[in-house]
Amino acid sequence: MNRKREQILQQLKDFLEKGGDSQAFRKVMRQALQLRPLPYDLLGKIMQRHSKVAKKLVTHEGREEMEHKARAIMEHIGKPSQRILDENHAVGKVVDAIRAALPEFKECKVNESRAALSIIQRLAGDFTNVNTPPGFAEGTPGAYIYASRGSLFLKENGSFSTMYELTQDEDNEKPSDARFLQCGRLSDMLVLMWMRSDSIELRSVEELLRRLSGMIIPEVEPCFLSYDEPGYRSALRMQLGDIVVPAAVGGVCYALPWMPEGVNLASVRLFLEAWATAQSGKTIELEDIEPLLRQALKKTSQSRSRDDKQ
Repeated sequence: MNRKREQILQQLKDFLEKGGDSQAFRKVMRQALQLRPLPYDLLGKIMQRHSKVAKKLVTHEGREEMEHKARAIMEHIGKPSQRILDENHAVGKVVDAIRAALPEFKECKVNESRAALSIIQRLAGDFTNVNTPPGFAEGTPGAYIYASRGSLFLKENGSFSTMYELTQDEDNEKPSDARFLQCGRLSDMLVLMWMRSDSIELRSVEELLRRLSGMIIPEVEPCFLSYDEPGYRSALRMQLGDIVVPAAVGGVCYALPWMPEGVNLASVRLFLEAWATAQSGKTIELEDIEPLLRQALKKTSQSRSRDDKQ
């Protein structure tokens, strides 16, 4: 594993110096995402020097355009949907049940402007600023829960994959934007994040999810699978019975660039359609991502047009 890591790191360093076309950039970034932990400094330098998006962000006009888009997307896609807030909807009911079952997790709201800024900085190759709950940047222990929405992708066999799984699929060497839009779905989510000064093991993450499912849907036996994604030292994927939407994805995080020494972080995304389906006995569908994304970008274009006229 050490030899393989050194080989990939050398390929990244070579690309940093010599560059290449968009296909070569995509290939080297895909290889980089296989490394654990991620070489954030090297990734940042490669993106700043060779990413078309990062180069665009260097200009005032380019950054302004991208910030408009990021804010619009977060306002339409990142914030909770109405059904999360509807206590009579199956999703709203399961949200209330999960929050009641996890009193140790404090409610936290997503700051859409900060989240959009975090996206822009990552696209620019800066991984030091991440939108986190209160106190986490200073290393203050705590546990938080917040509502949001996230993307899943429908596969040909009817199951769902995460963005990372889709990009790492060997049969999907060059996923197009059209493919992302075609198979992209939006899931209502509750995100759990907790920071502690002592160690966090994956077993404790699984135990938390088992306890949660036992309280909310005791008649459904959860299944836990190994899961891999950059940023996680160890992670799992939770399924409920024969429901194709994952119930949860997450685990124990690697130390991130912004984390102080001596603290540990865990993060789990709960995909609420799976929980609501199991609780209600009725299939709760995910939303198509394409109409919402086009609506967000259309409003961005209209807003920029008004600003230009003024």
